[in-house]
Formats: sequence, structure tokens, C-alpha cells
Amino acid sequence: MLYAVETDSLDVVSGLQFVNANTFAICATNGTLYVGDSRDPKINHYALSESTTGSHWAFGLRTVGPQCDPALCTVARLSSSGQVIVSDLRNPSTPFGQAQLNLQPNDPSNEFLTVTWAPALDNHLAVSGFDGSVQIFDTRSWSTDSQMPQPIFVHRGHDLCEEKADATLVVTTHVWHVWRPRTLLSAASDGSIHVWDWVDKDNESIEK
Repeated sequence: MLYAVETDSLDVVSGLQFVNANTFAICATNGTLYVGDSRDPKINHYALSESTTGSHWAFGLRTVGPQCDPALCTVARLSSSGQVIVSDLRNPSTPFGQAQLNLQPNDPSNEFLTVTWAPALDNHLAVSGFDGSVQIFDTRSWSTDSQMPQPIFVHRGHDLCEEKADATLVVTTHVWHVWRPRTLLSAASDGSIHVWDWVDKDNESIEK
């Protein structure tokens, strides 16, 4: 073992990711964000406000290159109630954007919540784990005011097959292509795997 955090915590981890060679970020299911350095056993933690308690949280971290400065990282925390909070690692306790998404989970365990940033497309994120779809949002207009943004694209391919029609179908995970800005890979609870491209919702979608 190369490293251990010296702070005792009973928080259950929902996600973790390296920022660079030494810095890492951890999200707990209660929404608390931990930021640490493998050269220092001390770790900083940033809890959410009391108004967000009672939800299950997951997170997605956007970095800029393998040696990313933590100050340039953006983190999105997604709750099982559909709330998204966007902040950066300079001050994770003070979000600069937030939204309430119109999503209702089919899976009461909340184990499939996934939020990811597009690595080759600025300010776009994808959300899944609530139902059989993957929704893509443009966060450039998000602020700290209450808002319910509409997705710019929704991939519903997993639950469009009539033979497999199932109200409990849920997308279990998804990832963005590293360098193709509008290509994603997603998987669903029926075992289906899709690689798909998308365009703005006002145009005809491209799926394959």
C-alpha cells in the first residue's frame, strides 16, 4: 500500500478519480467531496448544504490533460432527485452552476447514477441511470439561480425495441469517446450495448 488517508470517515464512496499524478478527488454518496494528495495523509472535505441531504450522489470530474492543475478542474455532482451542482476544485463548497433536471429514477437503489463531462466538447455533460435514456446538456447558460434546463439531445435507443419493452429498463453506465466530440458508448440493464453519435435536437439524430 502506497498511501492511506489519516482521517476516519464512515461516508460511503460513490466515485473517485485522479486529477493528476498526485491529486485525487472522491465523492461520497451524501454528496461530500474529498480532495487529497498522495504525498500527504491529510485530506480536505467539502460537504453540501443541509438542503441537499437525503439524496444519493454521484460525480463527474473534468480534467485538462494528465498533469491537470486542480484549479482548472470542474466537478459536477448529480443527485438521485435529479439535482446537479457544478463547481471547481478551487472552492468546491461554492457552486457556480446548478440545475434541477426533470428525471425520475426507475431503480430505487440509485446504483447506476452516472454523470460525465465530454472530453472533447466544452461544457457538455451526459446524465444516465434514471431510466433507459442518456441525456446530454449544455451547461454554458447554467447559473446559481433555480432552473430546469432541457436536454439538447436524448438517446432513447435502449428502450425503443418493442420486443424488449420494459418499464424498468435503465442505462447502467455510459462513457464519451476520447477524441470524437459527439460519440458515446452506453450499456443498459437488458445487456444492450450502443455506440452512438448525436447532433443538436433540432436536427435529425445520428445513431448507430
